[in-house]
Amino acid sequence: MLIYVGEELVEVPESFADNLVTEVLPEQPKPRIYKAPMFRRMTDAEYDAYLQIRAGFPPRLQAIFDAAEYLSSNDEFWPALVAAAEHAYGAERAAELLSPSA
Repeated sequence: MLIYVGEELVEVPESFADNLVTEVLPEQPKPRIYKAPMFRRMTDAEYDAYLQIRAGFPPRLQAIFDAAEYLSSNDEFWPALVAAAEHAYGAERAAELLSPSA
């Protein structure tokens, strides 16, 4: 039987299974990226690029993004947003702009 001890995968005999004390940790909430600080981090040129990116998304996705107070990495649209930001700003700057809000 394989179990995790911390982050390490360890093999233990099946007979030990009944004696194991397990702890189920709740999933940590995903960080939120509030949009206002993201826009504050942008230069005017970066904001213009954002508007062009946004214009390329379907109207429904634009409405969802506009209505959202924050962005979350567990959202179904997150990969598309990251890809668009990396394409427009480069990976390093996209990571800065999409960094979690304090």
